[in-house]
Amino acid sequence: MKGAVKVNILLVDNDENNLRALFAALECLGGNLVQASSGRDALRKLLVQDFALILLDVRMPDLDGFETARLIRQRKRTRHVPIIFLTAIGKAEEDVRQGYALGAVDYLFKPFETEILRSKVAVFVELFRNREHVKRQEARLRALEERKLARKQLDRVRRQNALILSSAGEGIVGFDAAGRIQFLNPAAARMTGWQKGDRPVPSAMLEGARRGADNDVFTRKDGSSFPVEYTITPIREGGELATVIVFRDSTERRQLEMERARLVHELQEAVRVRDDFLAIASHELRTPLTPLRLLAQSAQRIAPGLAANQPKLRRWIHELQTMDRHIGRLEKLIDGLLDVSRISAGRLILELEEFDLCALVQEIVGRFRSELDRCGWTMTLPPAAVVGRWDRLRIDQVFTNLLTNAIKYGSARPIAIEVSVKEGRARISVQDHGVGIEPEHQHRIFERFERLFPISHFGGFGLGLWIVRQVAQAHGGDVRVKSIPGQGSTFTVELPCEAWIESAEAGSEAVAASGESS
Repeated sequence: MKGAVKVNILLVDNDENNLRALFAALECLGGNLVQASSGRDALRKLLVQDFALILLDVRMPDLDGFETARLIRQRKRTRHVPIIFLTAIGKAEEDVRQGYALGAVDYLFKPFETEILRSKVAVFVELFRNREHVKRQEARLRALEERKLARKQLDRVRRQNALILSSAGEGIVGFDAAGRIQFLNPAAARMTGWQKGDRPVPSAMLEGARRGADNDVFTRKDGSSFPVEYTITPIREGGELATVIVFRDSTERRQLEMERARLVHELQEAVRVRDDFLAIASHELRTPLTPLRLLAQSAQRIAPGLAANQPKLRRWIHELQTMDRHIGRLEKLIDGLLDVSRISAGRLILELEEFDLCALVQEIVGRFRSELDRCGWTMTLPPAAVVGRWDRLRIDQVFTNLLTNAIKYGSARPIAIEVSVKEGRARISVQDHGVGIEPEHQHRIFERFERLFPISHFGGFGLGLWIVRQVAQAHGGDVRVKSIPGQGSTFTVELPCEAWIESAEAGSEAVAASGESS
C-alpha cells in the first residue's frame, strides 16, 4: 500500500525554536521528521538514513547551510536528495543566488507561512511516495512474473499508477521517442489542454540527460502561456527511449518572489531613512554640545583661582570635570553615529597626506599614558620611520579604537603594541590579555551595532570595530583578529602604504619601548 512507504524528512536548524516550529507545521503530513541541530549533525544522520527531502537552514555557525549542501551533493547516495533552503528575508538576494548554484529546489523565507511550507513539502513527499511506490510495484511485478502471474499483477499496477497520476497535483506527461504524448494525468490536461497523441514541445527539448528548469513557460493548446517549474527525465521502456515531464504552474511562486522583492525594497528604503535620521540627529545633537563643552572648560580654568578657601567651589570644580568627561563621551558616540551615516551613504572621503605611522602611534599612546601605565604595556617599533600616504585623522581613529578596546576588555592586564612593515604593507597590532572572543563570534564583532557583552558591563554602540574595518578597507587594507577565550585578543590592521623605510643607524633589530620609555 502507498501509505506503507516510509518518508523521512530531515529538518536542519541550529535554533531549537525553529526546529519545533518546523516539526509542528509538518507533523500532520505523516512523515518521519528527523531533526538535526547543525550541519555536522545532519551529515551524520545522512550516513545512516535515506531522506525524501532536506529543509536546511542557511545561517548556522561552524558549518553553514551552503557548505553542508555542498558536502551532501558530493556524496553519490545523497546527490539527488531535494534541498529546500531556509533563510531570512533580509538575506534573500545573496542566499538565493548561491543556493541555486548548489542545486536548491526551493527557498523558504523566515518567518515562513505554515500553509506554504506544508504545501511545498507535501509536493516532495508525494513525489517520493510515488517513486517508492512505483519501485515496490516493479519489484512485485518481477516476482509475480517468475510465478507466471505477470499479466494480472501488471494490470493491477497500471490501475494503481493511473490512480497515482490522476491524484497528483503536478502535471505529468509521458512522451514517446517521436515526441508524441503517450499519457498525461488530469492535472496536466487541465493546465495545458493537451491530449494524447499531441506533439506540444520541440523534439530537441526531450533529448539528452535528465534536467530541469525553475523559470520557463509552457504554451497551452489554445496558444496562451503560463510560467512553470519542470523536470525532464529520459526513461527506457521496451528498448525505446521515452521521456517524462513533471511540471507545476509557478504563477504563485513568481507572485511571492515579486512580493519578496517589494519587501526587500521597502527594507532597503527603511535602512536609507534610518541612515538619514542618524546623520541629521547626530548633527543636531553635536551642535549644542560644542558651546556647552567650551563653557565647561572655561569654567574649569577660571574656578581654581576662586576656590582657594571655598570647599563648595572645589566641589563644583569636580562636578565641572565630570560634566566635561560626559560631554566628551557624548561627542564620541555622536561621531560614531555620524561615521555610520557617512560610510553607509558612501560619503567617507579620505584626505591623504604623507606622515610617519610610528610617530602617530607614539602620539596616541601619549594620550592614553595614564590608562596604559595602570595596566602595564610594551611598544615595539621598527628601527626607522614607516612613511606613507594615508588619512591621518582616520588612522588616528583606527588605532584609538583598537587601543580603547584593549584597555576596556583587557582586564587591567598588560597590553602589547607593535608597528611593523613588510613588502610595502604597514601593520599595527594591539594585543590584550583580557576576556577574549569565542571563535564562532569573531566574524560578528566587525558588524554594525554588534555587541558580545551586555551594555551594563561595557558601554558603547558596537560601532568601533565596524568603523576600523571600513576605514582600513577604504585605504585598501583590512583588519583581522586572533583570540582565545579567557586569554585575550590580538587585532592587526594592515595598510598598503607604498611606503619607504628610511635608513637608520640602529641596524635591523626592532626597538622595544616599555612603559617607562615609550
